[in-house]
Amino acid sequence: MDKKSLLYWLMIIILIFICGFSFYHHLNNEMWNDEIYTLNHFVLVPFQTTLCDYHVPNNHIFFSLLAKAYLWLIGYTDLVKILLNPFMVRLPMLALSLILLYYFWKSSEYFFLDKNWRIISLILFCSNVVFGNFVFQYRGYGISMLLLLLIFYHLLKIKSNKQITFLSFVVIVFSSFAAFYTTPSNLYFIIVLAIFPSVYYLKKREHFTSLVNSLEFRSGLMIGGGIVLGFAAYSPIFKEVFSNEYVSNSSPFAFTNFERTFKSLIALSSFHFMLFFYGIFLLLKNIYKKEYTIGFHIWFLVFICCLPSFFSFLHGDVPPDRTYSVILPFFTLLLAKSLYFFTSRFLPVIMESKLILIPIYLFLHFCVSEFYIYEKLAKDNSNGDRDQNLILQYHNYHFNSMDLIGKLNSREFNTIPICFTENFD
Repeated sequence: MDKKSLLYWLMIIILIFICGFSFYHHLNNEMWNDEIYTLNHFVLVPFQTTLCDYHVPNNHIFFSLLAKAYLWLIGYTDLVKILLNPFMVRLPMLALSLILLYYFWKSSEYFFLDKNWRIISLILFCSNVVFGNFVFQYRGYGISMLLLLLIFYHLLKIKSNKQITFLSFVVIVFSSFAAFYTTPSNLYFIIVLAIFPSVYYLKKREHFTSLVNSLEFRSGLMIGGGIVLGFAAYSPIFKEVFSNEYVSNSSPFAFTNFERTFKSLIALSSFHFMLFFYGIFLLLKNIYKKEYTIGFHIWFLVFICCLPSFFSFLHGDVPPDRTYSVILPFFTLLLAKSLYFFTSRFLPVIMESKLILIPIYLFLHFCVSEFYIYEKLAKDNSNGDRDQNLILQYHNYHFNSMDLIGKLNSREFNTIPICFTENFD
């Protein structure tokens, strides 16, 4: 085996190890507050309730319908049975994560010609703590990531092949509808996916009249068709979805949106702060000096990550941090590109035989990050604090709910009085 093949397989082993740890770690997570609320109010309920109850935005309707079908199929229609067997309940999230990784890999073809750098970008993606926090969470954020990535990938494919296949047509229309029907906040990201190719087309063409016949414009129309289907699906609960207190909690032109977006992007870097700020510096520098052309693919990523906050700014809503979790695949590709530029400019020796140092660093970074989060949540518990953001998302690590229930049911603890301060379901 030559050095290049050995390097490639060493990186594959690191990738498998990180994925294996993340899968095992998060698939065994006990159900926590938001997930239990989703199950109790929107999944383990009559079909009509799933479709028409939107008293809080926890109801990611398309996801709720899929979860409802899966739990019925395996016979898990009782909340207690679900709480006692979280691994079985989360198995579809494993399939979802594998499909997500596959399409991330396929999308990376348009950003890296070198297969090794595509592996590095994949490691950067699956080692991100936000990936573990949200892809395996029993809510609609993981499937939103996948659906938006499917649209993105097929748009890149259309641009590359200069044709719209029937498969691309079906995937784009359905994914646009399903992403919107999962959570309305995805609409901002879907709109960027719809309009950016056409805007870029106008910038590159001299004759604007040909826009309506362009592949970019027709792709935008397909996404628009999915959005229309989404609005039709929301029609029975239109007011509850688009006029609730969570949507109307601010006023238009609130600069708080940009502050929230910036903090979310920092969190999405998963402690890779140097890469994040270097990427911003590199982008601004090249815009100013025009040292080399930043093409369609990079600009597309930038607009997906940044433009939705401008829509929130205009509309007047202040979405929670978790709204931005869905851009993780796109943001990771930007980070990977930043890492590539960083190493090629400042650490050229790594570009050849020592490239394996980068995956090793990412693996160690992943381990340290997970340890930090585990300890931080333990410290918060002991101090009575509770941070909830993209990094600190899961709060059951130190509670061991099922273990406690087992002890309370044992003879050793059957004489201890228990007082519930609220109604207990």
